[in-house]
Amino acid sequence: MMAHVTFISFLYQTGLVLGGNTVASRLRAIPSVRWIATRLAGIALIGVAVKLVTSNS
Repeated sequence: MMAHVTFISFLYQTGLVLGGNTVASRLRAIPSVRWIATRLAGIALIGVAVKLVTSNS
C-alpha cells in the first residue's frame, strides 16, 4: 500500500514540476510578467521577515 501511495505521489509531483516549468518558460518571455513576479517575490520576502520579527517566540 505504501509503495502505491509513494508512486502516485511521485507521478503527481513530477507532473507539477513539468507543468510549472512549462508555464514558467512561457511567462519568462513576457517582460511585464517577469517584472510583476519579481516585485511580488520581494514583497513576500519582506512580509515573511516582518512576520519573523514580530513573532513572540
